[in-house]
Parts: sequence; structure tokens; C-alpha cells
Amino acid sequence: MRAVANDWLEFVERCLDEDEFTAREASRRDETYVPTGTHWVWETNRQDLECSLDPLTLEYVGEEHREGTVSLRSREEFPTSSVGPLPQFAMGSAEEVPIMVGAHIVRHDPARILAEVAAKRELLARHTAYYGDGDDSHWPVPVIRLLAEAYRERPGYPGKNPFRSE
Repeated sequence: MRAVANDWLEFVERCLDEDEFTAREASRRDETYVPTGTHWVWETNRQDLECSLDPLTLEYVGEEHREGTVSLRSREEFPTSSVGPLPQFAMGSAEEVPIMVGAHIVRHDPARILAEVAAKRELLARHTAYYGDGDDSHWPVPVIRLLAEAYRERPGYPGKNPFRSE
């Protein structure tokens, strides 16, 4: 039973490592990075103003700014050799990004993912401290299975995946 419990814990830890690595890499430009993660925003290209995303009135990101397209940029600025600090551009020119897709991108920026990974790691640490390292009567605790459920489509998921024929 202890080996099964460790499979769940190791799987969740591996998924958190992958999420953290991806968010950190998305938070750097060249050798400069933001340790707490970048915050993505939509901005108009001509005026450099943050766009509001109103799914009730808009179908596409930047629709209210007809004079130009919008960009997905970081709020944080990075040093450049020629013109001084500039934001990182994830999408330099966007016209047809559906509003809810745009909202999703901004809500799940690297800064949020890094904070979420830290919170989940703290949750795992507290459960491990409380339940020990795999006592048969308690492991795997439901919280670890629930954390793993969010990653059920990733390779190595220790439970039966209801969406795949196995």
C-alpha cells in the first residue's frame, strides 16, 4: 500500500515541477527573469493602454480598439540594449483571439501558476507532516488524489483515467 501511496505523491510532485519550470521559463527574457513570475496583460499597440475584457459586450480581444491591434505583454519590463526596459511580448499582434480565450490566458499567467504551485507544495508538506510518509491506514490521503486529478491527462497518472481506454 505504501508504494501505491508514494506513486500518487511522486506523480503530483512531478507535475508541480513541470508547471513551475514552464512558468519560470515563461517569466524570463534572455538571462533576465522575474522570480515570482510575469503578469500577462492585453494592451493596445498604438497607445500602450491595458485593454479591459468584457465578455458581455466583446467577442474578440481588443475589439473596442478598432484603430489597431492588441498585444499580449508582460507588465514587468526587461532590460534591452537599445531602447531601455520593455515588456516581454508573448503575442505581438492579435486581432482574432476570442474574448474568453484572452481572459483565460491573462488569468493563468506565470505569476499565478507559480503562486499556485507554491500553495500546493505547502499543502502536500502539511499533509505529509501530519500523516507521515505513507502509513497504510491513511495513505494516500484524499487531498493528494484530488490534486492528482487535475493532471489526469498527463503520462504517469496513477489512477484509472475514465477518458482513455486502457
